[in-house]
Amino acid sequence: MGGTSSVGSGGATGGTVGSGGAGGVASVAGGTTGGTVWTGGTTGGGSGGVARGGNGGMAGTGSGGAAIGGGGSGTAGGGSGGTTRGGSGGTTRGGSGGTAGGGGMGGSSIAVPGDAGTGLSAYCSGDLNKLSYLGQDLSPPATNCPSWIAMDCCDGFGVNLHTLAQLGFDLDLDITVQVGNVPPGQYSIGSAMGSFRSVTVRKYGALSTTSPPVPMVGTLTTSGSFYGPAAWDVGLCLETSDASTRVYIPHVTMIPFSLQKRFQIFRLADQSITPTQAQAKGLDSLVLADFPLLDLGAIYYVEQSTGNIGTAYGSTIGAALRGPPSSVPLSGSPFVAKVDDVPIYLGTFFRLVSSMMSVGPVIIVDKITDDLVPISAPMQSGNDPRFDPRIVAALSETGKLVP
Repeated sequence: MGGTSSVGSGGATGGTVGSGGAGGVASVAGGTTGGTVWTGGTTGGGSGGVARGGNGGMAGTGSGGAAIGGGGSGTAGGGSGGTTRGGSGGTTRGGSGGTAGGGGMGGSSIAVPGDAGTGLSAYCSGDLNKLSYLGQDLSPPATNCPSWIAMDCCDGFGVNLHTLAQLGFDLDLDITVQVGNVPPGQYSIGSAMGSFRSVTVRKYGALSTTSPPVPMVGTLTTSGSFYGPAAWDVGLCLETSDASTRVYIPHVTMIPFSLQKRFQIFRLADQSITPTQAQAKGLDSLVLADFPLLDLGAIYYVEQSTGNIGTAYGSTIGAALRGPPSSVPLSGSPFVAKVDDVPIYLGTFFRLVSSMMSVGPVIIVDKITDDLVPISAPMQSGNDPRFDPRIVAALSETGKLVP
């Protein structure tokens, strides 16, 4: 099945990772044939291999693999035609034609060419997220999030590191990518050249209160296009120039604009309708506003343990709900949560001073902060639809759900 952080030269067929098996995590320099250290490769591995592993693998065994995973002639580990990791024909990880299983999973690693002996390549191995921040070592959940980057030459996307419980704040990574189609592959970060111009780290929060961004250097890998129609994975191995902050994210799901509507929260078109009146009409009979109050384009994460939604647009949402002309009355104001254009549940925007009866999950407008919209369970006992299986699936598949 492949080794984990095995270092050395020689060994059985397939090198230190193992004989033709599923790729290891950070196995370096081995194999009876090929490799840079041996014949035709770059760093280790088999014949024609790029980085590590067995007979031709970069981070695992198999002939011709380029990144991580099981054997076979693939592009990024794994079998023939594989893109990122896995067995024959795997697209992201896993087995024959599969997405996340089978065919030899192997471990994960992201190498940083010429890291000047800082040990960043060794740090960036394993299957868990890693963050070293000012002496603290964490393993935070990572989600895609919107970016504040807006330039003629470039677009931006972001990654949120959910460290609120440990650090008292989250960290955001802003990634700058040049306008145009960027193919899958591995990119060096820090030269201000190439398809991915830069990555910076900053404290998460409303735009007016965020800390200054700090540049990072290292490597970014991507399994898909920023402008493609489907979700894709990004891997990150980065550090600040003084190495006080290091980040290793084996993979985080990114989404294009077209998938941002997979989860949305709408007010009703007629905001004079009360929650009890809306309930009487029935979910499928309600006429919704033309535009959502919140969708995945503005959501940083949804916390499954609490129902809290992280968003830097909280201040805007709160102001719209608390003040005229669309303020929430004492009777409450209905909202509808939708997944893939299907209404899932009816909820209530509510005021702390109200003594009226709410319907469904509740968003208390007085508790909305600059970067948080909390959704509480229904005040009445019974079914809690906040994490209906359809909602969980949509949030998981779009890289927004954290524990």
